[in-house]
Amino acid sequence: MMSDLHRRLYDRTAYENGLAPLMTDVLHEVFRDLPVLVSVDIASDIDLSLDQMTAISLLVNEAAMNAAKHVFRKGAGTTFKVELLKQTDGLRLLIHDDGPGIRRDSAGERQSFGMSIMDTFERQLGGSLRGRRPW
Repeated sequence: MMSDLHRRLYDRTAYENGLAPLMTDVLHEVFRDLPVLVSVDIASDIDLSLDQMTAISLLVNEAAMNAAKHVFRKGAGTTFKVELLKQTDGLRLLIHDDGPGIRRDSAGERQSFGMSIMDTFERQLGGSLRGRRPW
């Protein structure tokens, strides 16, 4: 399943109708067995390259899979929202869920494999990954 998703996200034709329809489909697939309200809001005036759309899609997919595992399967949330906004200094990608937040272990140094993957896409996009709660 994961390899099928990656093939789809790297396929140029997947983005012919823009990023929002693909993102919506991907998120509905990730949350297919869970009672999660999915919202995707991507500004219509954003021009993205295929590499940018692929990196954004993979980053959001990883965040969604982490939320499915750590939030929604535990019954700790019901909503997952993605926003891509155009700002004067660039783009802002916001990924929200209504779960309890990301917790570190007592040493505060371990990072999950999923967070490492998201860090990789964040660097590829030239951005910074931040959370509302301490990581």
